[in-house]
Amino acid sequence: RAFLHPATVSITGTVGLYATTIQCMVRQRQAARAALGRLYAFQAAVKLQALFRRRQRRVLKAALLFQSAIRRFKARKLLAHKQKEIIVAIDMQCAFRAMMARRAFKIAMRFPDVDAITSSSQLGDLFGPYNTTDGSEHSFWCSRMGKTTDQFIVYDLKQLVGIDAVELLVPTNSSAPRRCKIHCAESTVPGNDDFVASEFTVLPRPVWQVFPLDPYRPGHLAFARFWKLTMMDNHGSTEHVAVRGVRFIRKKEVMVHVLPGLQPTDIYLPEAPGVKKKGATLKLFCGIAGWPPPHIEWIKDGKVIPGETGETL
Repeated sequence: RAFLHPATVSITGTVGLYATTIQCMVRQRQAARAALGRLYAFQAAVKLQALFRRRQRRVLKAALLFQSAIRRFKARKLLAHKQKEIIVAIDMQCAFRAMMARRAFKIAMRFPDVDAITSSSQLGDLFGPYNTTDGSEHSFWCSRMGKTTDQFIVYDLKQLVGIDAVELLVPTNSSAPRRCKIHCAESTVPGNDDFVASEFTVLPRPVWQVFPLDPYRPGHLAFARFWKLTMMDNHGSTEHVAVRGVRFIRKKEVMVHVLPGLQPTDIYLPEAPGVKKKGATLKLFCGIAGWPPPHIEWIKDGKVIPGETGETL
């Protein structure tokens, strides 16, 4: 049996030991709580950061989509503008080519070989009618002093040609012709009694003026070799009437004509479909036209009927 002497027991040490133990336990619990709080805070921060990053990704994705839509819209707008520019450029190119083609076609349709064979009068050798076909806009034909009415120039195209229009270049002063008339014939120099192809009014302008010939009007002819341009009066000058240039424009369609010596001698029409009784009246019609005007003969029993040269019998 052992006895604990009171003198050997240290109350202070025992209390201090218990206090230290309690202090350690409290500190350990506080440290655990602090660590757990920091853990919770870290986890919350991680979750919040993840939420923020997801939000940022959504915002960035929306911004990229909006930026892409804006860029697509601008690209489409720019592409549409470029397409319009290309279309306008193509239209302008086509219009320019069409204009050049029309100009080249117009130049190609001008009859090149034209001779001015005579005129009613001329001021001198330097102002002859040949100046109207030399292709220069600086030379011109001028009538004799005081001759201002019924002055003419005769042109030879050297072959039968279908003419669609006549171009005139006249001075810009009062000597320019005001009223003109075109006569034409087939084989002889035209006179005042020949066919009138056109009659027109000329203005004193510094450009080529085009005067179409209408072959479908009664009495008009636009297919001949010799052409006579008559200046009936001018714009007021009492001294001269002048013309700078004359051009003949060929017809666009192909003109078919019969050459002398090769024309057919006879044209036989099919038999008439009608049948008449003996003694009854039968009317026959010959529908034929051409230039030169055809000569019609009616034949019965192999013999020409005298005096019958019309289109009906």
